[in-house]
Amino acid sequence: MKISWEKSIWFFDIDDTLIDTANTSNLASEGIKKYFLESLPEDVAEKIKTEFDNFFDLLVAGYRVKQESDWQNVPGGKEAFDKLLEKMESRQQQIIKNYGSIKKWSREMLIG
Repeated sequence: MKISWEKSIWFFDIDDTLIDTANTSNLASEGIKKYFLESLPEDVAEKIKTEFDNFFDLLVAGYRVKQESDWQNVPGGKEAFDKLLEKMESRQQQIIKNYGSIKKWSREMLIG
């Protein structure tokens, strides 16, 4: 059965299909550094940006794990990923109370 283009529907998973999630975020995080440069020394602003990138990259790597052996590709492994989630949970108690779970992809959380 042939379906015409006009009657077809296409679905895409944007992350890592149409865009490179991790690299796009790392480029965009230059804006974080620029913002902090307005009130902090350059080395401090750079450190905040670098740590943000590290946390974001760890979240992306952990999110991509499909089987136990995949943890070897995650910086710091499952232990580092779980530790980051624990830290996020401890800082988002009100979000958990209101909505039932943490907000993993919060840029504010990753900077904090």
